Amino acid sequence: MSLSDRRTLLKLLLALPLAGCGFTPLLKEGAAARDLTGQLHFNLIESAEGFALLQALEGRFGKAGAQARYDVTLDLSINDKTLALDTKGLERHTLSGKVKFKVIDRATGKQVFTDMARETTGYSATSETLVTRASEKAARQNLANLLANAVALRLIATAGSWAK
Repeated sequence: MSLSDRRTLLKLLLALPLAGCGFTPLLKEGAAARDLTGQLHFNLIESAEGFALLQALEGRFGKAGAQARYDVTLDLSINDKTLALDTKGLERHTLSGKVKFKVIDRATGKQVFTDMARETTGYSATSETLVTRASEKAARQNLANLLANAVALRLIATAGSWAK
């Protein structure tokens, strides 16, 4: 058996378990999630994290034009909690973010989907103000990206039930 024949056989054997499990790619040709590009208009949350969340979501779904089929309202809340303080003045902060979102069909005005996503990240604070601010800013940006990933995944995974 030649090397290329073995590779083909190996690929077939690896794909065999997926054939019977009902696995369907979310973004395959003709899937409802694939048609969401440019069809979701997200509201702007007036904060640095809200803007980062909006940018990340528009990066995944495209910027919606006037012909967008859906409005997505986002409600973002972030809680900063100090966890520990050591003898050297080092604090550990945990940022917990929660975003509630609703998808509204513009044609009918009806809510077609609602869900919520939570994510957590952290940063360290020292007596150096500049370093602390940079760490916090990076953590807040990271939190916005994590929340955008979670929202995007939920929208894509459920699009078959509400996006027609």
